[in-house]
Amino acid sequence: MSLVSEILNVIREYAHPRRRRYVEMPASFPFHYIEYNAKVASCWLRLYRSTDSEKVIAVATDLTCRFHYAASLTQAIEIVATEIAARFDYMPWEFQLVEHYDWRGTRSGTGMGDYTEHFHLVDFEWNERNQELHTPRWKLIAKEDVAQQIQGSLHDERLEYILRINWESLLADAKAPTEADPIPS
Repeated sequence: MSLVSEILNVIREYAHPRRRRYVEMPASFPFHYIEYNAKVASCWLRLYRSTDSEKVIAVATDLTCRFHYAASLTQAIEIVATEIAARFDYMPWEFQLVEHYDWRGTRSGTGMGDYTEHFHLVDFEWNERNQELHTPRWKLIAKEDVAQQIQGSLHDERLEYILRINWESLLADAKAPTEADPIPS
């Protein structure tokens, strides 16, 4: 490909005004994505403006530790980051992803001590050709540092409600019938 055609491709790509899907910040909602095993997975996504207003801070809270049916957020982090960029029309340098795990109240969290809740800043490399983020690098970050970046509190009542529910008992109640179970008529 010649230099002229590369320049023309860039001009075509960036000449049109970007159609960003504006979201009133801060935003908080469930975020569904399809992971590597073609299962629908969920995380809780919170979007904040950073202190310098140049970037959006996306805090993704893993919910698979409660549902136990799909790959964890860590295993599918490239998919989640690429989906955030695509759905909200962010360029890779316009947002920072923070991975959040909160195992409070789960069997997995009982032996974790102080690490039942932790945050990781995740950096990626951008593949321009495939339009996807890849090669994640995690850096442990304190909750206070995340709160400082967003100049506010990370408290979210709807997320707290989801985290307090005893999912293990709910999922056990919703188990599939076995041969011993009577067939409803």
